[in-house]
Amino acid sequence: MNMEFIKRLANNLFGKRKTYDAKELGIFYSKVWNCWKNESYYWFTSMKFSVYREETFLCINGDSDAPFQPQIACLRELFDNWEEIRSQISRIIPKHVRYIKNKEVFIYWKERFYPESVDVFGAETNGVKITFSTYDLNHSFSFVWRDGHVRDFVLENEEKENIPYLDAYTYYLFDYLYYIGEIWEKSNSRMCGSILLFWYYTFIFVIPVYFLLLHI
Repeated sequence: MNMEFIKRLANNLFGKRKTYDAKELGIFYSKVWNCWKNESYYWFTSMKFSVYREETFLCINGDSDAPFQPQIACLRELFDNWEEIRSQISRIIPKHVRYIKNKEVFIYWKERFYPESVDVFGAETNGVKITFSTYDLNHSFSFVWRDGHVRDFVLENEEKENIPYLDAYTYYLFDYLYYIGEIWEKSNSRMCGSILLFWYYTFIFVIPVYFLLLHI
């Protein structure tokens, strides 16, 4: 685990950006340092649904050359079933918001929420984690789409135990920060992108020490 973490850190510090054109899914990006390659890398892109105002952040795994093709196929299948996913969410949400204060926000989720991120973790495509957020990012819910069903549905304040994907967020923190920083740097919010990239390069030297101590 320690060596994998160090390799990922080295790739983020010294790696060169690589791209992969997945056609309708967009162009995926990753960083690869040829002197010290990992077995797997995170590949990122963002895409725009016609029914939402904001873009959706896509994250999948791959090797040093391209994303894993089963995960590309998994994403395509996911978007082919998007209306079925929305239908299942509409049936699930009323059961979860019955006793919460802000239930009106979730009852009208189709108008107020958008898919903020879609994440496929691991070399095996055993599910896709999808996070929906309000446009002001004040409320959210997430779930796993697997075998044609919405599973492990979690509201923002509910207990998140038994969700296996959460550990990966910390592990791939640097990948997320760097990619988001590059997106913002190219957008109209150039100052925001520059600030995020500054924090990325600041914390990349502090956080590794903390996590390496945890892994020892």
